[in-house]
Amino acid sequence: MRHERPSSASCSALRRLRAAWRAWLLWAVVLVLLALDWHASTPHRRFDEPMPLALGNGPAADAGHCSLAPTR
Repeated sequence: MRHERPSSASCSALRRLRAAWRAWLLWAVVLVLLALDWHASTPHRRFDEPMPLALGNGPAADAGHCSLAPTR
């Protein structure tokens, strides 16, 4: 009994299908990992930073640091 080899057109279609499934699987894994990381991380508090120090002058003035919240 002799087995016939599939045609080159069907082989290339099968390769494209496998590549597409691998790409979908890659992006699904990336999205799952991103969702897990986002769920497990603590929220970022934007203005909760220590006061920066001016060079040799102790703490800087209140409005001297660009990351401070506006006071108006």
